Amino acid sequence: MFTYDFMRYAFIAGIFIALICGVMGVFVVARQTSFFTHTLSEIGFSGASFGVFLGISPLAGMLLFTSASAILIGLSGEKVGRREALSVFFPDSFWD
Repeated sequence: MFTYDFMRYAFIAGIFIALICGVMGVFVVARQTSFFTHTLSEIGFSGASFGVFLGISPLAGMLLFTSASAILIGLSGEKVGRREALSVFFPDSFWD
């Protein structure tokens, strides 16, 4: 299995991702921002789709949407709670 280069790279990347997610997960749970992080992942997908629609890189669209959303939520979150800030800017995320 490790005779192929891509398998070695995937294994190494998986180890690093597991270590980073383990450390970051503690802070996400401790600060009670799991809803915020889930919303940013959904927005990232929308940004990548919009980037493809515009004919630019999906990564650029994802970074643009995610960064702008995080800034908007962060600025409004100082005045109101984070959950309320999310519901103001992204009401579609509350539809089932």
